[in-house]
Amino acid sequence: MTARAAILLLGLLGLAGPARATHEPDHRFIVIGLVTDGGGRGLPDIPVVVTRLETGLAYRTRTERDGLYLAVIHLHDEDEGDRLTVSANGVTAEIVARFAMRDRRSERGTRLDVRGRAAVEDRRAFAETLRDYLAR
Repeated sequence: MTARAAILLLGLLGLAGPARATHEPDHRFIVIGLVTDGGGRGLPDIPVVVTRLETGLAYRTRTERDGLYLAVIHLHDEDEGDRLTVSANGVTAEIVARFAMRDRRSERGTRLDVRGRAAVEDRRAFAETLRDYLAR
């Protein structure tokens, strides 16, 4: 197991973040994405903060060498529709946690890229991006 896979596993199990009950897909919401400069180059070691607006709880992570980041947020079914802010590289974007509450097996999440000074959310790219990340 690579170091990245071990860290992700710990994060998904909730041992590396503020919440410890993220061991099942219906107890977590994943925000994944790239932070790039204006030319599209990934920015390494950039702090990324995802904050639940309702509670003020902040989940902190950093971009990897290629600019990719992943944050595991502790959310339950009743939290569907919660507003989150994602802040990275001087850009802050608000997103809404959307997922199928009856689906307790599929990972829940979204992809949010920070491209220069713009944030771009692409929910449809989430599953593929997470799959590619886990396959590294």
